[in-house]
Amino acid sequence: MGNPTGKNGSSNGTVPSDDELVPFLETMNRQRLSMDERISRLKDHFGYIISQVKLTKLHNQFGIRSARQNGREMVIRDVITLVSEVKETDMFGQNGPNMLQQRISDKYGIQLPRRILRTADQIVDPNGAARRQGGIRRQPVSRQPLISMGPFNEFHADGHEKLNSKALRMGANLGMDIYGIRDKASSAIVLLQVVPNARLSDTVSNLYLDLAESLNGRIPIQWTVDKGSETGGTYALHKALRVVYAPDLDIRHHPPFVAVRSVHNTPAESIWRWMRQFFSIDLEVIIKEGLAQGRVVVGDAIHENLFQWLWPKIVQCHLDQYVQLWNNHRTRGQKGKNLPSGSVPGDVFAFPHHHNLSAGLSISVPLNALKVLRSQIETSREEAYRWVPDEFDFIAQRVYDHIGQPGLDAMTGWTVYEKMLPLVIQLHDEL
Repeated sequence: MGNPTGKNGSSNGTVPSDDELVPFLETMNRQRLSMDERISRLKDHFGYIISQVKLTKLHNQFGIRSARQNGREMVIRDVITLVSEVKETDMFGQNGPNMLQQRISDKYGIQLPRRILRTADQIVDPNGAARRQGGIRRQPVSRQPLISMGPFNEFHADGHEKLNSKALRMGANLGMDIYGIRDKASSAIVLLQVVPNARLSDTVSNLYLDLAESLNGRIPIQWTVDKGSETGGTYALHKALRVVYAPDLDIRHHPPFVAVRSVHNTPAESIWRWMRQFFSIDLEVIIKEGLAQGRVVVGDAIHENLFQWLWPKIVQCHLDQYVQLWNNHRTRGQKGKNLPSGSVPGDVFAFPHHHNLSAGLSISVPLNALKVLRSQIETSREEAYRWVPDEFDFIAQRVYDHIGQPGLDAMTGWTVYEKMLPLVIQLHDEL
């Protein structure tokens, strides 16, 4: 039997391997959980029962430093350097101490106290605080407090079209959509994917099945969307799975699918509102600037295909960073909120019982059933996510490998594009 206190040399339950333990400790450190919270999560996740003394030893053993330790040991000059590097990509100067703290944690794995970051920010950007003050605001939409029993009670989904062909206005062949899905109770983002067209029902249906597979066959009780024709496929899929694998849930009291006006699909819509601040760069501006400068010859198949091959990958990298930032950051505390606040979305999603929410609300679906449903979608997954012809994908990948697989980042994306373009043209002509 495990020793509940972790003292006196008795068994501490199931001891995870270092390969399992270290990433878990690092994630909790990025989320800035308290020591008691970390001990509780280790017990829940691994069955590993330890004391604060043991946890501190593990942190020291694996080089996991707290904000307090780094605050004592790092000189302000080094902190200023980190802040300067992060703010280089803050095009609109919207990152204050809280956001700097989270971005430095995710990018460099370094925890720093807010007071030191505030000082460094004032040195690097003296007018930043004044610039971040809000101006005139529109009359807000009347809203009611969100209510949910726990994770998997309700997922909200929505598409984002600020980067599609109509928004970029550079021809029908240049552009991309983004589709996001968020858990209501925890506010965790469970999927954020760049796709060729989020208005196609088959594309959204494939995304639905992708998410269910990534969650090991778990689906929510309710699926909530905006009113749009692209949701017809997910309606059929989710309702069918609910009826078969959760027959005891009364659809009158727990509807499987709800369509609402966009302004009331708040959990999904707010993904886009926060995305600009978290990105610190405006992807739309960067892409449009490159197009306006004539880097892509509209109507030239090679130019257009290279854009469609490269830039969705760059955008997806930024989306992945945003999901990690959002799910690991601590939300603002709100006294009147029914759902958790002042908490970490990823932690609430993984450990809802520590936040006064119900656990075990997900509906389990066999993975084979998901495969059967996918086979019935008219457009295959490969076709729904196809950006360029297979022949061009082969050429572009060879060129990208040849130039050393440079990092995919919006700030250097056009440089990579221009480096690849002549080589792609040459290889295309040779083949």
